[in-house]
Amino acid sequence: MVKRIERVEDAPRMVAPVIAAERVKLFATLSAVPEALITLDAGGRVEYLNDAAEQLTAVSLERARKLHVSNVVQLCDANGRSIDLPVAEQGERSRAGNGHLRTRAGTLDVSYVASRIESSPSGTLVMLRDVTAEHRLALRLSFEALHDPLTGLPNRRAVLERIEDAIRGARERGEHHAVAFVDLDNFKYVNDRFGHVVGDRVLAEVARVMGRAVRAVDSIARLGGDEFVLLLSNCRIGHARRVADKVRAAVLAHEVAHEGEVVAIGASIGIAPIDAGTASAEAVIAAADAACYKAKSARGGTLS
Repeated sequence: MVKRIERVEDAPRMVAPVIAAERVKLFATLSAVPEALITLDAGGRVEYLNDAAEQLTAVSLERARKLHVSNVVQLCDANGRSIDLPVAEQGERSRAGNGHLRTRAGTLDVSYVASRIESSPSGTLVMLRDVTAEHRLALRLSFEALHDPLTGLPNRRAVLERIEDAIRGARERGEHHAVAFVDLDNFKYVNDRFGHVVGDRVLAEVARVMGRAVRAVDSIARLGGDEFVLLLSNCRIGHARRVADKVRAAVLAHEVAHEGEVVAIGASIGIAPIDAGTASAEAVIAAADAACYKAKSARGGTLS
């Protein structure tokens, strides 16, 4: 039970312990919060860091106190511009976003919320949360959704999107591109003779060989099995045929050694143009596939 104050002059002496106890409770609560919390005075100087903030910034409260927040929290946006945390402008109550936090241990991805403290004097409450692991997971899942796990090449979904972009360029700007459909020759024999482990190794190596044979502006994707697609940018049929012949020669010349034996395969390639009249990505891939089938029936080669 709180003792009754009989005289005004006794108030400071009797109320002070109550205020101190409440402050202890408040700081204990803030210390238990998993997010990093920082309070700033009206000038943007640090008043308080909770335990999570000390760990995140690698700066102790004793060292940070009275320093401007920019000396404690080095936060910048994706373009490297510093993010100003104090909320000092009239009418602005809070701001939030994502940024990169530079620490002595490295750079972290964080989300932040800076809220104006409506008191006299006013200040700012900053909350920071480390989202590095979440961002890395999102990037990995995004990569896996658009890439073949064996070769690391873009997958069917990714190349369809790129071909649709190329078709839009042909319709809107009169660009000319080409699609080459690549089917490896004798790959079934490789799997049957040496097993799928060696077959996977051959696919991964062939992917790298083709990557070195095309231009930097071109794209290679694996559709599945031993089928690949090349998107040849700003490339008319005549030039596309020369690029495809170079790819085919590189694959044919590549050999994989396995237990004293040499594993060698070839490739059949079909080419289809992308111009203003191209209907869709699926349609141009189908046309290149049909040309590839004719080339394979002719015992390998390149057809368009």
